[in-house]
Amino acid sequence: MGSTYVRIKKNLVYALLLTAAILPAQKAHASITGVTTTPSSRNVAINRTASVSITWRVTGPLVTFVSSPQGQFVNPIDATTLGIVNTPFTKTGLGGAGALAVTSSVSFNEQLLVPASIIAKARSLGLSQIVYRRFFSDSGMQPGGGSITLNITGSAGAGFNISREALSFTDK
Repeated sequence: MGSTYVRIKKNLVYALLLTAAILPAQKAHASITGVTTTPSSRNVAINRTASVSITWRVTGPLVTFVSSPQGQFVNPIDATTLGIVNTPFTKTGLGGAGALAVTSSVSFNEQLLVPASIIAKARSLGLSQIVYRRFFSDSGMQPGGGSITLNITGSAGAGFNISREALSFTDK
């Protein structure tokens, strides 16, 4: 009786090990839980191109590969597109495993040039703000988006920018 019990126990252990080796591992699906933008808003002046530094932080439990094909300037009232920035972002981040995964994040830095023509177009529509947004995708699974509000102001309220350059020579 003792040897039969030992044989059954060994066969059971072998069967469990074989099952664990043969069954495919379940893949955990990535998902973006949030996109934060720093700064959340910035002033841009009428009649001149503005430069805005933006940091996009994409978070989620299994953020592994994040991409954003383009950015969009949109009307904040009806979300119509005012312009497109065709600068793609891709980055590989950290991933967790299963339900015990901790939140990971991927950051992108963007130096955005807001064309004077986009600002003029927004003003002609009677807007005092433009929204610049990006949608991010993690390995093609679940998208997440973030945005920054661009407040249209006069030249004094937009902060320091170079608006003119001049070169002159003294004649002797």
